[in-house]
Amino acid sequence: MSQNRHAQLLEQFLEETSERIGVAPVVPWSDWVVRRLGGPLVLGMTLGVAACGGDSQSSRPVGEGTCSGDGCIAECTDQVDDDLDGLIDCEDEDCAADPSCS
Repeated sequence: MSQNRHAQLLEQFLEETSERIGVAPVVPWSDWVVRRLGGPLVLGMTLGVAACGGDSQSSRPVGEGTCSGDGCIAECTDQVDDDLDGLIDCEDEDCAADPSCS
């Protein structure tokens, strides 16, 4: 008898036994994974994507004059209130020391 045939006989025996004693039938591993883990996995991935989405500029430093290097000139000369304090670029005290505001 082949190994595959033994597996089929064992599966049939377990299904018949589980029916007799009133236990849920044997579920193949792949079905169990989909049934038990599918929902939480999809939910987790959805929340993960939602948490990572949004404004593409969120990775840059927030606020006037808060960056260093080549990008700083743009922070204090972009005509945007980056730190949302009501002051734009050189009017903001965070940009006072910036060379573009001298």
